[in-house]
Parts: sequence; structure tokens; C-alpha cells
Amino acid sequence: MASIALSTQSAESGPTSAFVTSTIFGATTKQPCPPAMLSGRGGRAGPTTEDPVPISSGRSELALARGGFGRRRSLCRTVAIIIASFSAGRYFGLVERSTLSMSAASSLSQHSPSSISESIPTDDHGNPRNRPEINGTVCFKWSEGLEADRWWEYNPEYEPFDESDEGACFVRMQSVDKRLFTRKLHTLQYNVSLCHQVVTRHMWSTGWGSDFNNIAGGLLRGLNIGKPFQVSFVDEGYAWQDGWHYANFKPAFRNGRPPVCPTKDMFCYFLPLGLCPPLHMNTTPASPFEGFDTNPFAWAMEYAHRQKMWVRKRVHNLIKAKAPPVSLPCAAMHVRRTDVAMKADWARQHFSIGKYLHKLKEKGIYTKNLLLFTDDQNALEEALTHHPSYNWMYLNISRHRGSSGGYENHIAASDPADEVTAMLSIFKLARHCDSFVMGHSTFADEIYRGMVSKGKNITLLRVDEGLDVFNPSYTTSEEDLMESLASNSSGT
Repeated sequence: MASIALSTQSAESGPTSAFVTSTIFGATTKQPCPPAMLSGRGGRAGPTTEDPVPISSGRSELALARGGFGRRRSLCRTVAIIIASFSAGRYFGLVERSTLSMSAASSLSQHSPSSISESIPTDDHGNPRNRPEINGTVCFKWSEGLEADRWWEYNPEYEPFDESDEGACFVRMQSVDKRLFTRKLHTLQYNVSLCHQVVTRHMWSTGWGSDFNNIAGGLLRGLNIGKPFQVSFVDEGYAWQDGWHYANFKPAFRNGRPPVCPTKDMFCYFLPLGLCPPLHMNTTPASPFEGFDTNPFAWAMEYAHRQKMWVRKRVHNLIKAKAPPVSLPCAAMHVRRTDVAMKADWARQHFSIGKYLHKLKEKGIYTKNLLLFTDDQNALEEALTHHPSYNWMYLNISRHRGSSGGYENHIAASDPADEVTAMLSIFKLARHCDSFVMGHSTFADEIYRGMVSKGKNITLLRVDEGLDVFNPSYTTSEEDLMESLASNSSGT
């Protein structure tokens, strides 16, 4: 097996230095890397550790031998990229269990970057060893979570297929176009020779749908111009930001609660987008929404949403424990309320549950089986109280009551990992239904994309169709709705 290892000298004992040690055909060579090359952008030093850190070469043993390690400049440049990611706590997207939030830690097996190469079988290229397909699927036990993550990271043309109490499976994408697109995107994202050209977008930390629209748009932007994309979780214009608010509460809502993982970003939950670290500037246009209803956008969104195994296990367990069996046929309903009417410039209307039901009836959909997804406890109680003849199915999770949570406080749970698990569970549950009624919401858009992603024909209805989506007059709609419900037992 060909291997490359990086060893560095601690900054406390002298200037940071590094050596690329290669083993090819049994012969070992050790070459120094120029310190200036390892310092990174802005003079940042690499990791200060004396333990060798294994680096996947991505090249065959014969190719490495032919290239010769006299060209240490190019190798050290690659090493510098990995150092930058390691320094940011993002070594191949893996995190230390010891500092995970309590609920997340219970699901993620303990590991450390220095032992990853020993615990995960690799091939001669340093990539995760192939797993055999059985009846068209590749399966892992939950205890093989780290191996599964690394396998999927380098086999992006597979997608999640099924989960059980024992583990989870993957299946090769059926669409050839999707498979080719995903492989092309992955190849670009893992091309470290282009890291000096990486395009960067700042993570907005607003709503889930908006955040991932931004990421998917950035991936497409990079693909269109032939440059890798990465997201930054630090921006000078957002001095309050410390990671991603779905991994680390915003300061106003934190109350001493710890982040989900040390990196405090989306990679606590999802596989890395690629190997290149971000630039600390926004190098792409602000609007990410071009082509959001196209297949490539949906595929880029799925690429960004590749869940780590510990997350898939939590989703499986939450649905098993907190969701009732889904009765078919069913219609899915997304009721977005909480903070939507709090800002005049962006005020949206609080619609009654009766308005959503009316939309279904207008379309001739009379099923009594309704999957209700809502961020508002009032909406759930309204459905049960004012419309008891329906079979309401919903997740038994924490929710804000009306606007009580405040503006852009999207996390009602005591731990961001619980909120993320609930949202990912919603995407999975919604796929049972063949119709969907919603109002304006980027999160609801994402639910719908997931429902149609497997080729299923879904009837889409909008409760705000033909109306102004945003209007300053809607700032009183929460109070208006509560008064109307109090005086109208039918809840229309």
C-alpha cells in the first residue's frame, strides 16, 4: 500500500515544521516542507502536534513512484490544504465525541483523527475500501458508522436506501444524469490543486431552507465556472456569529448551552462538501436562487444533505419513538407561523388550519389522513381541537407557541441536534404522502423537493396562492387569528 504521512513540530518547541514521509514499494522517504508554504493564508500556523497525521494521497503507488517525491512543493501544497482544514477542526469532517453536546454524543461513537486510518479499511489509493453490493445495496451496521461515512464520502453516486434497528443501507442512484452530475461535482470538490481558486459563501444562519438554498447555489456556481466551493462560518459583517446556529445557538438564545460539536457547523451532521478550506470572504453573488426548481439544484441540495450515520440513526430512532404509523393515502401539510409576522418588511400571514383544509377540498382531496408539520404548538392544538374528525399524524416534539420564541429563533428544542433530527425526520415522513399543501416557506420548498425526488407525482397546493406573500398589514395576523378562533368553533 502507498501511504503519505505528515508530522509537525510543536510551535512551543520551535518554528512549525513539517515532513512528508512516503512509503512506496516498501521504501520510505522523508522530505521537508517549506515553513512558509505551511503557514497558510494570513500567516496562520498549521496544527501543533508531534503525532503523524495520515493523509490520503488519492494516487496509486505506481503513480507516486513515477512522479517522484522530489516534487515536494506540490505535495506540501496539498498537505497545507489539509493542515488548514485540520486547524479548523474539520479533519475530513469528523469531530471529537468528548466535546459533543450530550444528546449528540450519545449517538456518535468515540474516535480521534489520529486513529482514523487504523480503524477504517482503505484501498491502495488511501480511499475507503469498497463494500460488496448485496441485492443492489451496500449496508453497514450502526457500529460501523465511521467506516460508512468515509465510504459514502468517496462513493457519492450512492444514496440512502433504508434503515433498521441494526443499520442502514445505500443504493446506487437510478438516474444516470444524477449519477454523472454528482460524480462530476464530487471530483471538482475534491480537487485540491484548485483550492487556491475556491469560491466561498458565508453561511447565513437564518432558516434551514434559506441556508441550504445558499449552499446549493454556491455548489452550482462553482461547478459552472470549474472551481470548488466551500462555505465559511465566519464573516466580518456578522460579528455575533460563532458557527452555524443549528449546531451552536445564537448568543441571544444560547444560555450557556454547548455546541453540538467542536466545529459548530453543518459538518457536525453532514459529510464534507469537499477538501478545500473556505476563503474568509464572499466570492460569489449574493442571490443563490437561480435555477432552484431544476434537477441540478435539487441534486446539489441532496449532495449538501448527505447525513452522517449517527444522524441517520437518530432520525430512525425519532420516527420510531415519536411518530405514529403513517396511514395511507395521506396529504402532508406544512404550517409555518412563529416569527413570520414579526418584521413588517417580511411579514407573512398566519393562516388558520381551516384555510389549508379548504385548499385540499377545492382540489378534490378528501383524505382524512393528514401529516401535519408545524413550528407552532398553537397550530397543532388548533388542528386537534377545531378539526377532530381528521386523523392528524405529527411528530411529538418541542415547539414554540406562536411568536413566543422570538425572531429567527428556529430551535425550540433544548439541543440543536434534536431540532435538526426532527427536521430531517419531516423530510422522510413527507414522502409517504401524494399531496402537499403549504404556504411560502423555503423549508416547505425543501420538503416538496424531497417528495418528488424519487419520481413520485405530488399534488402541490399553496394556501397563499393569489395573495401577497409579504405585507406590513400581516404583523397583526397572529392576534387576529387567535381572536377569530376564539369566536369561531369551526376554525375557518
